[in-house]
Amino acid sequence: MERYFAKSTTGSMPEIVDFDKLTRDPSKRKRLADYNINQHEEIRRKYLTWGAYQPCPAKFKPRWIGKSKRYFNPEWYDLHRNWLEYSEEEDKAYCLYCYLFRDNIKGNKPGHDAFVVDGFVNWKKAVERFATHVGDRDSFHNKALKNGEDLMKTEQSIPVAFHKQSELEKNEHLIRLNAAIDDIIECFAEEVLNCILKELDNGVFSLLVDECRDVSDKEQMAVVIRYVDTHGLSNERFVGVLHVEETTSAYLKSKIDFIIAKLGLSLQQVRGQGYDGASNMAALTNGLSKTFQRKDMDIVNAISDVESAKRELDKLRSEHGWSSLLSKFSHYDDEKLMKLAKFYPNDFSDNELDYLEKELCLYIDNLVLTLPVATATVERCFSAMKLVKNALRNKMGDDYLSNSLICFVEKEMLDTIPNELEG
Repeated sequence: MERYFAKSTTGSMPEIVDFDKLTRDPSKRKRLADYNINQHEEIRRKYLTWGAYQPCPAKFKPRWIGKSKRYFNPEWYDLHRNWLEYSEEEDKAYCLYCYLFRDNIKGNKPGHDAFVVDGFVNWKKAVERFATHVGDRDSFHNKALKNGEDLMKTEQSIPVAFHKQSELEKNEHLIRLNAAIDDIIECFAEEVLNCILKELDNGVFSLLVDECRDVSDKEQMAVVIRYVDTHGLSNERFVGVLHVEETTSAYLKSKIDFIIAKLGLSLQQVRGQGYDGASNMAALTNGLSKTFQRKDMDIVNAISDVESAKRELDKLRSEHGWSSLLSKFSHYDDEKLMKLAKFYPNDFSDNELDYLEKELCLYIDNLVLTLPVATATVERCFSAMKLVKNALRNKMGDDYLSNSLICFVEKEMLDTIPNELEG
């Protein structure tokens, strides 16, 4: 039994043990402190489930006490069924509960070491010593017995108590968790939009707009912008989805106003508009074009009128094809347009003339790259929406849906954003 007093030679955590390989013989058991601390409760529970180790061999070993042979009496089991244990190999008696609920350091609990560490062997005085060991209601043995009974009560176990606590706090926890997820997705969506705006570099763009019903039967309007970046490459980027309660041109215009303002852009940067062929959207070409027109629009915005662009695109589908359109661009002369603008000093200040000159330099490239638009990108956004908002996640909020779609559709751009953002 010297193992009960040996100090650990290493500071490492004991290994996890297989409960089915625990020793039943009380004389061979390690002290509980020698097991992994994370397994203490389950080890106690395992031994209590087994019950006190009470073998009944055909003949117990004789032990000389004074001049007489004494034997362990199996009838003592009946008197102390729940705690009295016997080791056949050592011919000694032990207490299960005191073993499980004491630190097993010799001398720490006077009078109890015999039933935990050394083993009790004085069979002549066994009945008397058993009663002394049990003691009164406040004895160490009875406290250990009470601890064992509490441990075996399912409703008082730690897993059950944790389950009850989590049930009581479940709603609050889910609210906090969802709020945290919402904030994370919103932050990444904002970073993706910032990357898009950086690519746009405050340049001109075309709008691609389409609508579709989601799994909750809510009408959603997806918005994609088409633009030429600073490297001269044409890009189509998804910038958000908006829930629309009606599909009139005035209402949809207000929604487009909202998302463009949210991005920090201006309608004066719009060079084209694209919609699908649905009846409720096709009528918007005229309605929105007129709504977007303002008396202070410059000459470039007038040139990029949506209706004229639509007519040109229709001609591209005719037998003349692209050659006819490109031949018309060959007569374009930005120097003549600059001279024309100078005849209207009330409409073009010096600063506006400088801005116009820069606009005209990029006009042909941007017009060709932004106006011949299609809504395939928007349709792909709706395909993504069916994955993000499905039957199992049909109660997503509008902002959460939009932010999630931005991260999902623009995943390549999302991958370029570091996890730790500079604040």
